[in-house]
Amino acid sequence: MQATRRQFLQQSGWALAASAGLTRQVSASPNERVQLAIIGVRGMGFSHLKTFVSLPDAAVVTVCDVDESVLARAGEAVRSATDRDPRKVSDFRQVLDDKSVDAVVVATPHHWHAPIAVRALQAKKDVYLEKPASHVFREGRVILDAARKYGRIVQHGTQMRSSEVTRKAAEVIQSGILGEIKMTKAWNVQKHRHEDPLPDEPVPSGVDYDM
Repeated sequence: MQATRRQFLQQSGWALAASAGLTRQVSASPNERVQLAIIGVRGMGFSHLKTFVSLPDAAVVTVCDVDESVLARAGEAVRSATDRDPRKVSDFRQVLDDKSVDAVVVATPHHWHAPIAVRALQAKKDVYLEKPASHVFREGRVILDAARKYGRIVQHGTQMRSSEVTRKAAEVIQSGILGEIKMTKAWNVQKHRHEDPLPDEPVPSGVDYDM
């Protein structure tokens, strides 16, 4: 049985959250393909792009990034996989104004996740939102409220939520042994960040930070 657009987004979002490519035995007609835009196509966004271009019921029609070189690489990846050239834009608002786009993947720098997600929902688009969903609790609530108000789907990429260590942590918290928790902090230390410009370095050529 052929999947509907909303069923596709739910299932493909699960596949992305599990960091696995989704393989499905369907052949959707062009009218049934989810018309997808990916906002932020470096790193995780590019990884998601490679997953979606392999799916028979998705069409990556738009890629969006403020970095011209990153945008060019994403456009070439779509063309190479599908023989179709996606629309390439640097301003995410152009994506949201495009009524032909059904859903967006948001994989921008973290501080843009919630602002873009809420605007996408207001534009009546379903959203796959890279982690973190928000910087503060209130932003997460705003995303949830917007999804309910506009009747859209939001899938959040939180792989660790289903892990054994997270389940054990939940058991400890729910046991009450830690007492009333008023604040939590987290650190994420990663290597191989040397390619990112330092704060005092000039903006790289081809990058528009004034969007």
